[in-house]
Amino acid sequence: MPEDKKLNWIVYDVVLIQSIVINVFYAYSQINKWDMMERMTLFIYPFYKILIIGLVMISFLASAAYFVKSFLRTKRFCVCIPVLISITVFIIVQTFFGEEQLRDYNFYEYRKEREKIVKEILDGELKFNSDGIAELPEEFQNESMARGGYVRRVTYLSKEGIYFCTFSGLLETSSGYMYLTDNPDTADNSDEEIVVIKEYEKGWYYCSTN
Repeated sequence: MPEDKKLNWIVYDVVLIQSIVINVFYAYSQINKWDMMERMTLFIYPFYKILIIGLVMISFLASAAYFVKSFLRTKRFCVCIPVLISITVFIIVQTFFGEEQLRDYNFYEYRKEREKIVKEILDGELKFNSDGIAELPEEFQNESMARGGYVRRVTYLSKEGIYFCTFSGLLETSSGYMYLTDNPDTADNSDEEIVVIKEYEKGWYYCSTN
């Protein structure tokens, strides 16, 4: 085999392998997002997410550049396989395991547990402290359901809300699920803190705080 042809196959193998490895890693990270968030600390996961996005972009650009350069020269279909892998995996992941799909899954996966917590708070069995925090019993200690092992009292539309944080950002921002009660809130909380993203059922919302 001529040296230049051998070198072309080596380059192709490298581009193909990196495309497969990085995209499989990306798919795994997205599908298991909640579990990975539970295992990582507040400060590690955002950097981990940036790393994954960066690797995916680099992989796609490398595969696309290789395709353009090689296809014009060889006219072989196989040179497009690495970039097709990147595109296909991205479409599948975003269609079936995107942010909205994962939010919906988390809501219904832990719906019964969150409803039990809400009932205990409304019945007075579980109380908020002076900081508006209610520490959860051991049976409800699950980072995917409520990060930090507690729920927080918030105010929305002048009513008391019970907030289950599932993601905390670096700049005091967070997102999670809120149950809005019919009780007027007397705590000193600002309505502007809560931004509702999606309503699930009566009283249940996915929202962010800032």
